[in-house]
Amino acid sequence: MLDCYHDPYGEKFEAKKKRREFNNLKNTNSFQLWRDRQFKIQNGRCAWCKVDLNKRYIITHIDHITPLRFDGKNEYNNFVLSCRRCNQRKWIANNYTIPQWIKDNDDKLRQEQRLKSMRQKQYRLAKELIDEDILDSLNWI
Repeated sequence: MLDCYHDPYGEKFEAKKKRREFNNLKNTNSFQLWRDRQFKIQNGRCAWCKVDLNKRYIITHIDHITPLRFDGKNEYNNFVLSCRRCNQRKWIANNYTIPQWIKDNDDKLRQEQRLKSMRQKQYRLAKELIDEDILDSLNWI
C-alpha cells in the first residue's frame, strides 16, 4: 500500500505544477516590476556571494529561498536574485534565509519611496497654492 505522504509520483506532480505556476508568474508585469525593484535592493549583486550580476557573462537566476520541493511558495518574499553558480550549488537546500544585508537595503528603499511620495504630495499641494511658473523654477522633484 502506498503512503500518500511519501508518494514520489505525487511529489513530482506537485513540483511540476509549482514550476508551471512559477513560469507563468515570470511572464507577468508585476514580476518584472518585482525583479527591477529587487535588483535595486540587492544593488545588482547575487544574494549569496555578492558577485556583480550586471556583467555580461553573469546569468541572473531567480532563486527560491525555500525550494518548491520543501513546500516553498511562488511568492515574492520567497525569491531573491542570484548567480547561476550559487543557485545551482544551493539547489534544494532548505536551511537558507534572506540575508540581513538584503533586508536592510529593502528597509532603506521603502523609506526612500515614502519620502519621495511625501515630496510628491507636497509638490501637488504647493502647485495648488503657488503660481506654476514660480513652482517650475524651484525644481522640487
